[in-house]
Amino acid sequence: MWGIAVWEYFWYSGDRTFLKQIFPAVLKNLKGAANMLDENGLFTGNYWNMFDWTGADQDRNTVTHNTMFFIGAIDAALKCADALDDTKNAAGLKKLRTKLKRNVNRLWDTEKNAYPDSIHDDGTISPSVCQHTSFLSILYDIVEKKHHVAALNNVLNKPDGMVGIGSPFALLYLYEMMDKEGLQDEIIESIYRNYEEMLRQGATTVWEQLRDTRSHCHAWSSSPIYFLNRIVLGVRQTAAGGKSFEVSPMPNGLGWADGAVATPFGPLHVKWEIAGRSLKIGITAPAGVKVAFKRHKTLKGLNPQVEIKRR
Repeated sequence: MWGIAVWEYFWYSGDRTFLKQIFPAVLKNLKGAANMLDENGLFTGNYWNMFDWTGADQDRNTVTHNTMFFIGAIDAALKCADALDDTKNAAGLKKLRTKLKRNVNRLWDTEKNAYPDSIHDDGTISPSVCQHTSFLSILYDIVEKKHHVAALNNVLNKPDGMVGIGSPFALLYLYEMMDKEGLQDEIIESIYRNYEEMLRQGATTVWEQLRDTRSHCHAWSSSPIYFLNRIVLGVRQTAAGGKSFEVSPMPNGLGWADGAVATPFGPLHVKWEIAGRSLKIGITAPAGVKVAFKRHKTLKGLNPQVEIKRR
């Protein structure tokens, strides 16, 4: 996850000097992880390999989601390499990615239509399956095309006996996958379903778990805001360093929205309101930031009126 965070920092900051300085450490981190593959070519380590507070069979040395995150970290490193015009290291990373993807997909259980949670130390395959490996496999382009529909169904319609999501932390990765699949309405529905209960209980901070049995003040509160800005407000960054954005609101039954997104050049403010058949969109952007309006399919029947101002 650290390597993924390096790419995300560059994407939002545009700090190429930092990226060039830290990239050798990213490669070193991946090389160290590659030295921890077992005889099946899967990441293995005697660590606390937990991803989520669930009943998944994850208290093992070889846990499936770890190899999937490894692949996600390689994807992030490849983006970093591209930003730095580093073709030399990119070739080796692509080769490792192909190898890991092949090894993970050997685990697919055709009877359960899912990946097992883990492999036990005696070599037996875990009988437990969870939603997490399905949504990670789609998010990081791991699952084979022939199993894509089954993996997506595991996420959208949890089969009986499959372990579900237990914390807002894991929801971030689920929402990333759903956003990638164009399931924005489902993201909004999930945010209502999972966070509204906290408000009903009088919470002013976000719980560690979706149940109120653990910490009532945890760090998962920014996830809904991130997706509300992307979906309802409709602001999506399209170039590293916040140099360009696309504004494409999806009202989702709301009559108005007002918010801002941080950029290295200052806040990008968007306000929209539906009046009859008109959708009035006001955008105030920092100087030097490109902004383009894109009409979303959910705006059918509305006439967008867009005004872009510069700060």
